[in-house]
Amino acid sequence: MSETQVQPIIKKKKKKTNILSIVAIICACLSMVASIISMVITLRTGAAYRMELDALADSNASLETQVTDLNDRVGRAENVVTGLSGWTLTPSAWTDGKGATISFAGVPDNWQEGDKGALSVWLNGAEVKNVACSWDGAGYTATVDLEAADGYSYYFVQTNPDGTQRQTVLTSPEDLRDDIPVYLADSLNTYASVFVDNWSEEGGKLILDSCYVYIQLPRLGTAGQDTLCREANLVLYCNGEEVSRRNILSQENPDAEVKQTYELNLDGLTFYLPTLQPDDELELVLEAELSSGLTLTAPAASWYENGGELFFVVG
Repeated sequence: MSETQVQPIIKKKKKKTNILSIVAIICACLSMVASIISMVITLRTGAAYRMELDALADSNASLETQVTDLNDRVGRAENVVTGLSGWTLTPSAWTDGKGATISFAGVPDNWQEGDKGALSVWLNGAEVKNVACSWDGAGYTATVDLEAADGYSYYFVQTNPDGTQRQTVLTSPEDLRDDIPVYLADSLNTYASVFVDNWSEEGGKLILDSCYVYIQLPRLGTAGQDTLCREANLVLYCNGEEVSRRNILSQENPDAEVKQTYELNLDGLTFYLPTLQPDDELELVLEAELSSGLTLTAPAASWYENGGELFFVVG
């Protein structure tokens, strides 16, 4: 009976041994498969690296070509105009004050036969003037007439014999080096105002007890000369006809030496009145004669007669 019990145990051990052999065979197969896959991946990765190396080689060759081309350009540029070593923009106002003539002069760094220059003027994103420059043997010159406006940009455009161009900014709102040519309208602006604070009437006379006068002259003069106020008068008109005037500023006055602005505080200024009729109107006007030949006028105050009395007109 004991032999009968031992026999099944021996059979089970053999079966387990067979299973382990099969597992070992399977593991060996898997290892071989893994090795094969690794080799394939390595081969594919190497091919990808080779492709990248080839692409880099092509890129380097292209860069070398570009560097060679740039070096050639630099070599050619060494003997042509590369910019301006100095320049000026000189504006001169028109006699009517509605614009100015701009004179340009520029000296190039280098110059060779066949070089050309032009003065280009832009306003509001568009070119408004393009004037060819003259060569006087030492530099470029050009003149351009411009109407009063603000925001001008000025450029010098140089063209070399091979057709290449370079643009040099002279002055502009973004690169402000000289504000008068850029803000031409503001530089030509002329303004005057009169404020009558207190007044009185006594014995056929109109008296300005307190009065303030302001005159703003243009920053830009004619032919390079500053604009001055030669003479200023307050003139009293009755129904459009002059009846009285008082000088408030003249060349003999120390204030005449002040440029661009004149500010005067006046008191006790007397004007003789005519015999007034009902509904007569009086008007006080500032008249300023400028050195440019222009006469600047500005209304100061007005009155009207009613029932033998003067009434000040507001506004």
